[in-house]
Amino acid sequence: MEPAPRLLVVDDEEDFLILLKEFLVKEGFEVATATSGSTALELVKRSRPDLVLTDLHMPGVGGIEMLRRLQELDPRVKAIAMTADAACRERHVRRWGAIGLIRKPLELEDALARIRQACDACGVSEDRDRRKRAALR
Repeated sequence: MEPAPRLLVVDDEEDFLILLKEFLVKEGFEVATATSGSTALELVKRSRPDLVLTDLHMPGVGGIEMLRRLQELDPRVKAIAMTADAACRERHVRRWGAIGLIRKPLELEDALARIRQACDACGVSEDRDRRKRAALR
């Protein structure tokens, strides 16, 4: 049985985090959450997730700054930005280090498809298999 991809979901709205975490866990993901960019960066340092989903607009270390710092901290960790800002475009988030954009309010099935697509494109299953084989040696 293949290990579940590890996601880190970052948003300052706790109700949103709870809803999204419950949904993603039911879909087979291992999910950690953070309510700020600074907390998320600490979690990344301790246990590298396969994919980070982050809101762009949060107090303190917001999503844009977090994306930039994440690239400096560990460029292997990929991220998807989430926003309700209609002016934000995919090209913007790519400049900040994200590999994609999910619009809020989320359509859960659409978000799930984007997350799975990102995991496949980033080789999450291949990376997980390599880590598993290395642990067996």
